[in-house]
Amino acid sequence: MELVYLWVEEYKNIKEQGFNFSPRFECTYENNELTIVEKKEDEYIKDFFGTNINITAIVGRNGSGKSSLFELLIETIHTFFKDFLKEKEKFNDIFKKKKVFIIFYSKKNNELLIINSITKKKPLLKIFISLKYKDEISDLKSIEETLFFLHYDYSCTKFRPYENNKSVSSSNPYSLINEYTLYEKSSLFQLLPKKTGMNNDNILGNDNYDKLVIMEVLYSKNKFIDTIYFTPEEITLEKNLNSRDGRFKNLRESVSRSDNALSYMKMMVYAELINLVATYSNKELIDFLQKIPKEYDEHFINKKDYFLELFKRSPQYIDKVKLLYDYLECLDSRDKEVNQLFLFQGEDNKPMYLKVNKKHVDQNSIDFFTKMPSQLFDIQILDKGGKSYNDLSNGEKSALRIRSYIESILHNNEKQHFFILLDEPANDMHPEWQKKLLSYLVETFKNRTQTIHFIFTSHSPFIISDLPKENVIFLKDGKIDKGLHQQTFGANIHTLLSDSFFMEDGLMGEFAKGKITEIKKFYEKVIKEKKTDENIEFYDKHQKKFWQIQKIIGEPFLQRVIGNYLDELELIFSDDNTLIQKELDEIEERKNYLLKLKEESHNDRN
Repeated sequence: MELVYLWVEEYKNIKEQGFNFSPRFECTYENNELTIVEKKEDEYIKDFFGTNINITAIVGRNGSGKSSLFELLIETIHTFFKDFLKEKEKFNDIFKKKKVFIIFYSKKNNELLIINSITKKKPLLKIFISLKYKDEISDLKSIEETLFFLHYDYSCTKFRPYENNKSVSSSNPYSLINEYTLYEKSSLFQLLPKKTGMNNDNILGNDNYDKLVIMEVLYSKNKFIDTIYFTPEEITLEKNLNSRDGRFKNLRESVSRSDNALSYMKMMVYAELINLVATYSNKELIDFLQKIPKEYDEHFINKKDYFLELFKRSPQYIDKVKLLYDYLECLDSRDKEVNQLFLFQGEDNKPMYLKVNKKHVDQNSIDFFTKMPSQLFDIQILDKGGKSYNDLSNGEKSALRIRSYIESILHNNEKQHFFILLDEPANDMHPEWQKKLLSYLVETFKNRTQTIHFIFTSHSPFIISDLPKENVIFLKDGKIDKGLHQQTFGANIHTLLSDSFFMEDGLMGEFAKGKITEIKKFYEKVIKEKKTDENIEFYDKHQKKFWQIQKIIGEPFLQRVIGNYLDELELIFSDDNTLIQKELDEIEERKNYLLKLKEESHNDRN
């Protein structure tokens, strides 16, 4: 199932615009006439990203309509497949407001599916479907059963949670849920990856959340597919209490006497309960500690009401107490399973930790991790060499996070066609990883049995340079920007940056852009006018400063291009003797460099 075209008559800041998502078809809608042209094979590259992958990028500055287009894509398609098949009236009502139609292509049936809400006589009411599907609602239902939508937003580095603590149920509570929930403010249907034991508030605050998704993928497949930089192999739990237990002698002694995972984990819960009291009131802490006997278990088991009464005026403490006692109950009710799942590692003069026994990890045991308050333990994910997930760069973590979310969705859903919407996925990545991201995703997911259509929004020319221009939607002020943009695929990053479309988008500071643009404009002026007296005078005055600016440009590609500009200017403005002398100087410099290498090589052999 391939998304081909979306027409928007009016939605927020987008009015009367058509968006092509397939390089195979060229669709236009003018004067109430829809034209669909299937390109010849020599006019596009078939299966450019692989037989199962298509990629579209939506680019534009803030306010250009990228977010509106994303919202509309999710809401419109979701509305059709979720609501039209159930309630035709509801579908018509929603489509009236959106004023859109959308076209899919089915490879299986080799047919176009046109979902149309616009007609001349009865605008926004009648639904037209291509002949293949006209009287076959069952086929539409089968299509719905094979489609899945996923939305990733870099701003919270995970799928957006929905608002107002709305309840969501799932047939498989240990997996990312297959359900859309409506944002009240944005009217955007999005996914919430929800785990047993986690409420909607503590997902964003849980430092272990991303690791839980990686773990789910790791253990569901028993082996994480090798990546180019990190292959998760081992899981450990390390104490995350900043040695708070060391402040209390009895607790410290109890922890040191722990000889199994269950007792050690319970001690960590007790330590956190004591810490809550300490944070709340020093006086209460002193009274509480004086009453604690050496046998911690007996003292804490029946103290839940005490804590709830103590913190009755502080809801944030109440929630933490309930979470901690829920976890205690989980541990006590499955004590044998705990000691099988977690291998206690306690050695002299070394920090205690728990090693996860992979033989006993399955979907039923994942809730030991998801219910675990994140302040107790830090989940460590290690590769074969002992490198930790925590040691990865932000770009590496982002790439692995995106990949793991998608892997989890593919594994937990028997769908065939996936639309993956990635909202600015490279924003928190170093340029080095921005260059790798698209290739990484293609290499990871190509040759899968499912078809995947990645739809990006992005400001990054590093991502755009991996895409043919036909796969890029340029947006400006809610409209398709039909300017003569550079061919994007394989383009030098500076070539893209020099395109006014990207320069306007503020990819660098205004001051830096002004200095660099000054060099570029002078170069273009000289190419056009040659050696005028005015240009010669300007060059003599600014030559040194231009080279100084070139040397401090931080983006390597841009630095190299500006250097090429200045080299060419030097050729234009220098006389023959100066050029000859410069070449001789460069030869001498090269000679000295080679002599130095020869000398170093000789010393190494001796």
